[in-house]
Amino acid sequence: YNSTVYYVDEITSSAFKGKTNIKSVNIKYGVRAIGANAFENCTNLSSVNIPESVRYIGISAFYDCSSLKTITVSADTICNVAFYGCGGLTDVSLGDSVRYLGRAAFANCKSLKSFTIPMQVTKLNPYVIDTGYNNPPIKALTLQSPVPPEIDPEALPAGLTIYIPKGSKEAYQSAYPEGYNFVEVQ
Repeated sequence: YNSTVYYVDEITSSAFKGKTNIKSVNIKYGVRAIGANAFENCTNLSSVNIPESVRYIGISAFYDCSSLKTITVSADTICNVAFYGCGGLTDVSLGDSVRYLGRAAFANCKSLKSFTIPMQVTKLNPYVIDTGYNNPPIKALTLQSPVPPEIDPEALPAGLTIYIPKGSKEAYQSAYPEGYNFVEVQ
């Protein structure tokens, strides 16, 4: 506007909520936070670049962005239902700096087949990854920490194959309820 350059460090709450004409977003380095509901119901959003400078992704930030295919996130905090209902999401890459995944952060993401939870995550909240009712469950989960994260009884679907660091199977078996298939990997 008026040839003035504005620099922002946050995408505010509900900034682009419901804007179905948005197909791609390139968030510039320097933005530190994506507010609650910022891109909620942007149903045609298929591509988003989230730079490493983003440390916080708010509640429902990308809720029901059903066309979103892949994301790479390094934020410390990914709040409750941040990516809920991203039905087209097939690939999620979480950086090592991710420490908190909120309740149902990746729930109802029916196209997810595998998921890796970084070493710094210390608790698995309810429905953190859940493909949704009547959808095929996620096939494989990798937990990078040799120390089992605290688990909520509703965090993970039963029967899940969980890949864990070599030498940690006994710790996981004693910390988690029965019903998971633990496979040690390098």
